[in-house]
Amino acid sequence: MSPADQPVVLSRVLSVTLFQCARELVYNLIKHADASQGSIELAWDDASVTLVVADDGVGLARSAPPADGDAPDYRHTDGTAPPQRPLSAVDSVATGGFGLYSIRERVALLDGTLSIDSGPRGTRARILLPRRAAAGSSA
Repeated sequence: MSPADQPVVLSRVLSVTLFQCARELVYNLIKHADASQGSIELAWDDASVTLVVADDGVGLARSAPPADGDAPDYRHTDGTAPPQRPLSAVDSVATGGFGLYSIRERVALLDGTLSIDSGPRGTRARILLPRRAAAGSSA
């Protein structure tokens, strides 16, 4: 068996966090994206574990317009301006995006990152967690 064929043992905290994040991202895809296709990828290497959820939908800018003209906390790939400030919990609830705020907070607790690229041809959410967060028992 090569190292690539061996299963990765994730801590309970990490595996539950990845599941909850994937579930929320897929729920958003189904509810808001108006997509014809979506994908979920889980990958790992010696340094990190990566979860990517992508779709070919309308993008965040069209599915969840910002309240009061404030830009939500994501980058557009269609050339529109980047956000001026981080999205707060209050902003998230006001724009219907509390799920993304929750994901960002869960990932931050494990010293990871959430990046979201969105535009008129789809959205790609990428969660990167350090491999050290994956160490530990599976119980």
